Amino acid sequence: MPDTGAIWRGLTAGFVASGAMSVLRLAAHRAGLIERMVPQELHAEVTGIDPSADTPAHQFGAELLHHAVGALAAGLFAALAPRRPRAAHGVALGLALWAVDVGALIPALRVVRVGGHAVDFAAHALYGAMVALAVSQLAEQRRTPKPRALRLRRVG
Repeated sequence: MPDTGAIWRGLTAGFVASGAMSVLRLAAHRAGLIERMVPQELHAEVTGIDPSADTPAHQFGAELLHHAVGALAAGLFAALAPRRPRAAHGVALGLALWAVDVGALIPALRVVRVGGHAVDFAAHALYGAMVALAVSQLAEQRRTPKPRALRLRRVG
């Protein structure tokens, strides 16, 4: 039977890592390295919204889709990976997802890329490393007994 705790840690880690990945892509957009993020293209294909619309609702929908996919992939990863995966495990996950992105998703969306490969590669590698780090850290957090009285803790 799968470790449900590991799956929840993976879902959480994937959600967090997808956000880090999006921030990297937004920075690449600001620097003029990419025109649009892959999740925006996917969301446009699923909803039929013109990708050039770039409305706040379209951007939010694209991020929801991106975070859902990232969380599910990391949940599966955490169910199969060691309890405290190393960064190399996570980067392998990220680059496997990148291969699916480049080999199947982008062609299925009929997007002709004229750049952005390095950004996409780096974003997926970052995602994977962040997943491994977050899964490991979540696994290491101590379970503390329910406090009977006010206790001081290092919370950040």
